[in-house]
Amino acid sequence: MFKLTPIYIAWLCVFLGMAWGVAMDKLAQARRPHGDRADYWCRVAQWCLYPLVAFLALSELSQSLGGWSGFYAGNDSSVNSPVLLLAPFIFWSFISLISLFPKPLPAQSSRWLTGGVGFANSRRWLLWQSLILAVIVFFNISNLEGFYPVAVWGCMVVSVFTLLGISFSGGRFLREDDTAAVAETQNAPAVIAGKTWPELMKAAGFIVRTVAEWPATPTPARNLQNRTAQAMSARLEAMGAMSVAQELIEAVASLACHEHQGSDGYGAVRVVFAPDNSGQIEAIALMALLLDQQSHTVTLIVTPLDANDLAKQLQSWLPDLRQRIVALDYGDIPEHAVIWVVNAELLSDSLLRRLKDLPSSIAKVGLVVWWRLHDYSGVMAANLWAITRRLHRLLRTFGREDLLTLAFMRTASADAQYGEFVRHLLPHSDLKSSHTRTYVKLHQKQRISLHILQTKEPGNSHQYLLLSAAAASIAGKWPTAMTLPDFISADEFAQFCGQTANTGTIGGQLLPTPSQAAVGFLQMRPADLLALPNLLGQGRQITGGINHFHIAIMSPDNPYVAYLLNSLAENNGIATSRRLICAKSCPAIIQRHLLLGLNELPDTRDGLLQNSLWDSELVDETLVQLAKQGKLSKVEVRYLDANGRLALDFEYRSHDAPDDCYRPLDTIGLKLIKVRERAGGGKESGIRMHLDQERLLIMAYPGRVFMYQGKRYRISEWSSVEEVKKRGELECRQEGQSRNTWRCHSSTVFNIKPLPKSSEVAIGKQGRLQRLAVELHYEEEVTGRIEWTSDPCQHWMDKPQRSHIPPIANKPFVTRAVILRLMVSPDANALHSLCQALQHVLPVHLGVEDNALAVVNLNGENDVHGEEMFGIAIVDLYPGGIGVVEAVSDDDVLWLNILHSTSAWLEECQDDDLQNHPIALAANADQLPQAKAALKILKQIL
Repeated sequence: MFKLTPIYIAWLCVFLGMAWGVAMDKLAQARRPHGDRADYWCRVAQWCLYPLVAFLALSELSQSLGGWSGFYAGNDSSVNSPVLLLAPFIFWSFISLISLFPKPLPAQSSRWLTGGVGFANSRRWLLWQSLILAVIVFFNISNLEGFYPVAVWGCMVVSVFTLLGISFSGGRFLREDDTAAVAETQNAPAVIAGKTWPELMKAAGFIVRTVAEWPATPTPARNLQNRTAQAMSARLEAMGAMSVAQELIEAVASLACHEHQGSDGYGAVRVVFAPDNSGQIEAIALMALLLDQQSHTVTLIVTPLDANDLAKQLQSWLPDLRQRIVALDYGDIPEHAVIWVVNAELLSDSLLRRLKDLPSSIAKVGLVVWWRLHDYSGVMAANLWAITRRLHRLLRTFGREDLLTLAFMRTASADAQYGEFVRHLLPHSDLKSSHTRTYVKLHQKQRISLHILQTKEPGNSHQYLLLSAAAASIAGKWPTAMTLPDFISADEFAQFCGQTANTGTIGGQLLPTPSQAAVGFLQMRPADLLALPNLLGQGRQITGGINHFHIAIMSPDNPYVAYLLNSLAENNGIATSRRLICAKSCPAIIQRHLLLGLNELPDTRDGLLQNSLWDSELVDETLVQLAKQGKLSKVEVRYLDANGRLALDFEYRSHDAPDDCYRPLDTIGLKLIKVRERAGGGKESGIRMHLDQERLLIMAYPGRVFMYQGKRYRISEWSSVEEVKKRGELECRQEGQSRNTWRCHSSTVFNIKPLPKSSEVAIGKQGRLQRLAVELHYEEEVTGRIEWTSDPCQHWMDKPQRSHIPPIANKPFVTRAVILRLMVSPDANALHSLCQALQHVLPVHLGVEDNALAVVNLNGENDVHGEEMFGIAIVDLYPGGIGVVEAVSDDDVLWLNILHSTSAWLEECQDDDLQNHPIALAANADQLPQAKAALKILKQIL
């Protein structure tokens, strides 16, 4: 007769346990769209750990006490052995069942499991642990009839089951070489609940016009030859970073190996030109982790954006180091951090000054990352040019010899000259070398469609157009992300996020970045237009099986931007890029940062030139000027030069101790005017804006509306420039309604003098157009303001509204300009119209801030060397000029391309298109623009 022995019970438990485990694994997988069940099996392992520890303690106790049936005693194990054998299996089955009920965690929560070198995203390395236990279990099953502890044997079996569950728990990620799936679906329309996204929006009452589409391009398989790059690729995949470009992996691997050290004695430098979302964040996270593990050094990241947002993105990739990834502020510098993230303005105003007193903190920095350099241009780049040299000098003096530098820029077409921009911006002498540059090709993983949204009933809504559309998209269950437009306040956005849709809040359903979404809403800025493909395409994840990404924007304010958007489909994109300008010859900026730098670290003239790579002529002029003003002291010093010879120089020290004044990167001076909210307070004492004195009328004209830290403010009325300068501040108040404002002004230039080494050069047809770089005086009179809203729903205005104020004139200041001289005498009204048209065009093609350039007509009232001047003056609106003129004045191709593009736009433009837009109305406000009259001039010279 068959006898149910412990061995038979054991085998039965093994087979039933395996079947139970497979069933539980399938149920756990069904609850997780990403397929990753590691959180489930880890929970089972954690809860099973407690009885395992208890059994271990009891085993040791029974052995020491000399006997306990079924464990280490010499009694027959058949006594109660079935109960002891079944107990671990019953407990494990119960735990695996109740572990199904907690809410599944995201796949990112289990990245720590995937640490096996060479196993990429697989967790199969745990099979080795399972195999060891399985061998012990198998060879001891026959001993269950004898003296072997059956309960411990059962615990080992369920441990094997749990380890096997974790080993096979990984979900399926779309890899770079998984191109078949992309090819199958790239032309298939994405449908949710029976509707495509445009159909959903039309059903919700919106007008959807598709202006451009970009097809998906399969990404080639990775072919990494370098072993370090292969290892880093495996580590990135282990982190869950599946979309890091191969070129980027090779670049950071080369940097990590300290290849191609700088010839100036500095560490290795790499500049990566890549489309957005190519894996830049993931690469930085991995580099910081490796540096912390290998050399216990800190990664310093300098960003033009909010440091807190960037820190949060890095924390999502390094969750175990979340507390050691810090966005720096005006407080103490944390000693045990892995990553410091700092805004460039804070670096200049506070951090550099604090670091000079903490040489040990400087010595901890192992990697400096310059984040999104393409966001700097014009005056911001001019300030950053000086800031990089101040940091460079401290690092050369107190830092590590093996310091690494990594810089990121968005990819652009060749005419943008981004390589030249970076070479001027960063203080490294080897940036001309091809070894320091990496270019990442654009591979769009999804089909992308760009849509312009409009409403059928303007002004008949209580919510902004983009917010209403985002709510409809979320209600339709489309994965949606939104980049907050700059005309929507933080409070308004918070109210929107608190609304409900699909039984949850909208904020809880909005995805953090467009790269994770199937639909993205954004505001189209002139600075982003020419970079659209590189801004949208690379590294986008396949979301919920949807391989079609939709971008929705409003109809732009600028009619020239609207024209270019409409021509995207016809011309298969735009073949040019925005020209970034690295201005480095602004006297005021050099004076500001030289004073701050000498306060951080006194230095000799030769030291400034060697460690900071300042221009010798500019340094000499500034040192002499500051010494005459009594702001510097100098002491004679003697030292041995590089050749061992005795050298004589002066060491300079700054007498002006820097205050805690906030100096934004869009200002150039040391003494700034403050705009203060009297009802405000806090650590900023109600200060909402700083601006240069000479730019008071340009940046703070009466009634101007501006945004500061997510809140909307309006400048109070005022009437005297001199009184405001004497007080040093203006008042503002919070503004409830969404408004954009422009100053109505008339501009005058005089005392025009050609710059040294500058002469007129013919660039137009038959010599009818000449260019010339000049110095001049600029004067402006403001007579009112224009108000309009960008949104056709919330606070809608059917036409721009003009308000008159008593005329206010600024004191003339010296600056520089590019003159495009017409060798024919044009009609005065036509020349006005051409200037007004160019006000729309220049911000798209030239990397300068708003209100940084003025286009002034020359109608023969001015002369150069006694000759009457007819044409256009493109004036730098910063005192002394910030170097814009020097950067672009001799680029004939750039100016001709701008004029040709303007001509093509005016061919299709009607007078109403210009006369109904405030950009044209604000400049030379008494003269309405006439598109065909401006076009007539262009046809004469091109």
